[in-house]
Amino acid sequence: MQVACPCGEPFTIEAGPFPRALKCHACGHKFTVLDTGEIIEFSVEKRPTIETGISADAMPSSLTPTNAICSADNFGEFASASSAEEERRLFELQWQKAFDRHMIGVILPTRRKGLVVAVGIGVTFLVMMAIEWICFNHVGNPVLIVGAGIGLVGGSWLYRRGTRFENAEAEWNRKRIDLYAKYHLSLPAVAGMASLGWVFLRSLPGILIASGLLFCVCVIFFGYGIYWVGVRNLEINFVVIDAETGKPIAGGLVEIADEKSGLCADCDGPIKLVTNDEGVATQFCKNCMCGGYSGWELFFRWSETYGTTTPSWRFEASAPGYGRSGRLSLHKEEFRETIERGDKGATMQVAIKLNRVPAGK
Repeated sequence: MQVACPCGEPFTIEAGPFPRALKCHACGHKFTVLDTGEIIEFSVEKRPTIETGISADAMPSSLTPTNAICSADNFGEFASASSAEEERRLFELQWQKAFDRHMIGVILPTRRKGLVVAVGIGVTFLVMMAIEWICFNHVGNPVLIVGAGIGLVGGSWLYRRGTRFENAEAEWNRKRIDLYAKYHLSLPAVAGMASLGWVFLRSLPGILIASGLLFCVCVIFFGYGIYWVGVRNLEINFVVIDAETGKPIAGGLVEIADEKSGLCADCDGPIKLVTNDEGVATQFCKNCMCGGYSGWELFFRWSETYGTTTPSWRFEASAPGYGRSGRLSLHKEEFRETIERGDKGATMQVAIKLNRVPAGK
């Protein structure tokens, strides 16, 4: 578009938003050009001297009488302070909208936060799993597995979101630098995108704090439970089997000596039991004292322990065609290891092996 100052100085406007505020370098007139080409005059700056021509001092440093053209490249030379401020305000408003789109609720995702979650939480749970596996239980801990999964997956997701945000911020900062340079404005401090090593170093305090808090909670949870004592019924199953074949022996005799049952009721000796077709003879003992622990162990492992007293019996088993087992004690460790806690009481399996007597003896 070709326009002219009231003093006659021509101007060429190639592109840009309208209305366009201009200032004549020859006479000092300030005027506005509308998109229709109409000129609205504002004021005339008084010159300290009367100039009969265009001097170098009267012109912007980047312009000469032959290139005094308002274009997209030198628009800032002609724009007023209000135009610059309006474009700057519009730019910051657009950046704020882009900024809000990256927010996760009230959390601003960054690579630093992603590393804190992934390493401080996910890796810490993995370390706990390794320590527990090596030093305590060779069994996977569901709490640690879930915690490690949440930490690693959540941290990776947050890190990726943070990378997208920081890339977008760096791009907007480059545009901000161009805008401020266009209007010769004072540029505020802007930070570029940091390297991964620097981000990790800045994340170390947060990682150490998260890891330390997890270990503290782990120690606090240790022993947080209930120790209990009570009474429950005990079902004792004597299983008489062939020592060579492992098959049950029907009609076997289990003889319990004339002894008190101790901390169980209604099962004092002497008692004689005969095995059924499955080689099993059962005796019930009422109200045996028992106890246990329900609660957390180290490394967030839930524990349910149970123990019960057994009658102070000594017993012996025999069967036709087999030798006698010899006197055995119910307190034998291999028998006590078979105790299981049930809904209505506990059960105990007592396996007795008999050797067949050779024919003719």
